[in-house]
Amino acid sequence: MKNSTRAARIGLVLAGGGARGAYQVGVMEYLAEVDISLAAVAGTSIGALNGAVVAAQGSPDAAVEHLVNVWDEVGRTAGHADSGLGAVSDVVKLARGPVLHPEFIDGVLDRHVDLAQLCLPFWVAAFPGVPDDNWFADIVRSVTGAQSEWIKVNDLAMAQRKEAVLASAALPFIVPGRRVDDRLYRDGALGGVYANAPLGSLMAESPLDLILVTHLQRGVLWDASRYPTATVLEIRPSEALVSPGVTGNAISLLDFSARRLNELRELGYRDAERTITTARVLLGPFPRRREAQDVMLEAVRELDSP
Repeated sequence: MKNSTRAARIGLVLAGGGARGAYQVGVMEYLAEVDISLAAVAGTSIGALNGAVVAAQGSPDAAVEHLVNVWDEVGRTAGHADSGLGAVSDVVKLARGPVLHPEFIDGVLDRHVDLAQLCLPFWVAAFPGVPDDNWFADIVRSVTGAQSEWIKVNDLAMAQRKEAVLASAALPFIVPGRRVDDRLYRDGALGGVYANAPLGSLMAESPLDLILVTHLQRGVLWDASRYPTATVLEIRPSEALVSPGVTGNAISLLDFSARRLNELRELGYRDAERTITTARVLLGPFPRRREAQDVMLEAVRELDSP
């Protein structure tokens, strides 16, 4: 029997990372297996696309079913990728692949997500671009401190919801920016590590008992102590998702081959299981010291309740 009188309110943050977003499918599979119910979702870039699928569904199981269908379609469309990827020419080839065509990305969203029926509060991070659509100028602005903005998709007109999600996922130099309310936006990850995992947007929601943050790289310089009033549990990859070499990061962003996506999905499941199980074990023996610890323990217990 649960000690609380209500179900824990749990938020989910999905970081950006291109093809590495398949890792988040595995995370969601584990969360669905332990029957988590989410109260809010936020995402950036590929995390915004995955987040749109999750926010549009009424249950974890339905969200996983749709995510699996999306990523299976992506893998089939991308086709085979050589295991020896690493040259600059390989990066160019992947960047020109069918998965990154705007028409394909638009179609995936249309086929698998009904943004008119959002079941959860849903935020995306998007980087405001210069009016003349100059990628280089925006890259410079991002390096010199320009910030991404949080956009609550639920509050937008229906015609603008899709544009906001696609704007957040507009990879630099590859996918064109999108206009939301006549303003140009680009990939939210341009705004830095805290925009890439936009927990701050969920702080605007009614209080959440626990926020799960799913990262898509190891050792990311993202510090949960920046949000002292939030109770945060981070799910980080236990293995490097970036290939070695000068082009390794680009390859990891662009390799949408089915083989690689399945590997990432399996790793995401294992890491979610390990992280949540470890949190439960570590928190369980301690006496109650403060309300935040109590809430986190109860929330983690709920993830494991039948």
